Amino acid sequence: LRGSMRMAGRTLSPRPAGRGRRALGSAVNWGKHPVNDPDGAGRRAVAAAREAWARDGVIHLPHFLTQQGVAVALEEEAAAVDAGLVFRSTEDHNVMLDESGRLSDLPLEQSSKWLVAGDQLSDASLVRRLYHSEELLGFVQAVLGRELFRSADPMNCVHLNRFGTGDGLGWHHDNSEFFFNILLQAPEKGGEFEYVKDSREDDQRIRAGVAGVGVKPHRLSAGDVLMFAGRTAMHRVTPVVGSTPRITCIMNFASNPGGGILEEYTRLRFFGRPLEPASSRGG
Repeated sequence: LRGSMRMAGRTLSPRPAGRGRRALGSAVNWGKHPVNDPDGAGRRAVAAAREAWARDGVIHLPHFLTQQGVAVALEEEAAAVDAGLVFRSTEDHNVMLDESGRLSDLPLEQSSKWLVAGDQLSDASLVRRLYHSEELLGFVQAVLGRELFRSADPMNCVHLNRFGTGDGLGWHHDNSEFFFNILLQAPEKGGEFEYVKDSREDDQRIRAGVAGVGVKPHRLSAGDVLMFAGRTAMHRVTPVVGSTPRITCIMNFASNPGGGILEEYTRLRFFGRPLEPASSRGG
């Protein structure tokens, strides 16, 4: 693990939250993706998402955020970066992200990025308000067909990733079942999301994917959402080329109340600091 941190314990001062759903509604393209009404107009959207999830383990929601929503989220991310509320994470890792020794003959993968933790975003920030909206939670639950809960991890529940020149994610399988990813800014070149379907239990498929065989690219534009079964499918983000960074927002959910807490090794790798006791967080 290699990394550096700047002022990682601070939180941005709250900015005006607007007027509840109206403010959130101007940031989300509810007309194109009526996830706020899963029993009405959103029924077809949920059905299509369920079909895609069962077939591919991937759900793509183009332009989920409006241009206004993207602009506000990018402004919040830039403010955090300018304030130094970021951690630089660089890591060499295997494709399983574990210490099992499986496929140990494969070369190590390299990953690097900057991260802004969830506890460094004010409650009034757009991405936190979206994450805590009942509409979004209801949609994700409807797609997966089971009850879910927001992650209890204050850093990892919702966080921002910035991939600068040369940054990317090496091939890996996630430890969590799935992720909800919003692309806020695409780079000039590179930064492409690629995956190998149903690879976790198939060493031959993993080896082929690392060699570039059976790899599926998935192109995204600013404002797009990608829900992805990252535990079962090996995936990566190719290195960013050019001066425009790739910026994303990751939202995590848990199967049980109070779940989703990162292991401390992973926390230090991602955010560069331990979890404060609940009493210190005011919880």
